[in-house]
Amino acid sequence: MKDRSHVNVLRMLEQYEGTPFAGAVPVSTSAHEVGYDILAEFFDGPFDWSRIRSAAGDFRLLSAIDDPVNAADPMEHVELLVRGLGARAVVLPSGRHLGAYADDRIDLPRRSPWWKRFWHTATECGVRP
Repeated sequence: MKDRSHVNVLRMLEQYEGTPFAGAVPVSTSAHEVGYDILAEFFDGPFDWSRIRSAAGDFRLLSAIDDPVNAADPMEHVELLVRGLGARAVVLPSGRHLGAYADDRIDLPRRSPWWKRFWHTATECGVRP
């Protein structure tokens, strides 16, 4: 598990003081400590949700129900992030920790239901995938 950008982005948004971004789409993001030493420093203190929310106009989450990083309960992370960020979420039935493993990259036909949901989710908050 090498990817820690998801938590780093939350900490970056927490300290951001510029013009708010149109939106943000956190992918496979952890809401609390998940047992990886490499991530522990990012969870030293609680997130300042109001500061994070003020850094972007809208938030949409993309997660997978079988995410091994956010095990034992990936939905707990989604629920905490939905509440903390005031976000809406797309939770895929599979996909593991999206983007973290070399073998988990798949090409989604642009007509697939998952691509349409992701595209809609991202463009609703001003992000062009």
